Amino acid sequence: MKARGEVAAHYTLDTNWRSAPGMVESVNTLFSQMNDAFMFREIPFLPVKSAPKNAGLRFELRGDFQPAMNVWLMEGEGCGVGDYQAFMAQHCAAQIRDWLSAGVRGEAILHRGDEARR
Repeated sequence: MKARGEVAAHYTLDTNWRSAPGMVESVNTLFSQMNDAFMFREIPFLPVKSAPKNAGLRFELRGDFQPAMNVWLMEGEGCGVGDYQAFMAQHCAAQIRDWLSAGVRGEAILHRGDEARR
């Protein structure tokens, strides 16, 4: 944080060149809900645009187009940080495993406009 205050200019990109528009919109919406989206007030959240070339990016799983972002909540009445992190890491790993397995079976398709890649 000290270094940030010592420089005259700050540079940011106004376009996310890698993500699908739905993901960019989801992140912008989520983080724009709070004045201080990050731990340090000195780090602002700056919404970005999605790249036009990514307009057709979509993920299809077993015939259904998937949302750009999913939010997972751990059921139950609170838990420790370590337990929460372990649970979410396991959940994410299982989700990635399932997507990769679906891809091997031809059930997961990445779309870019009219192009589709299994």
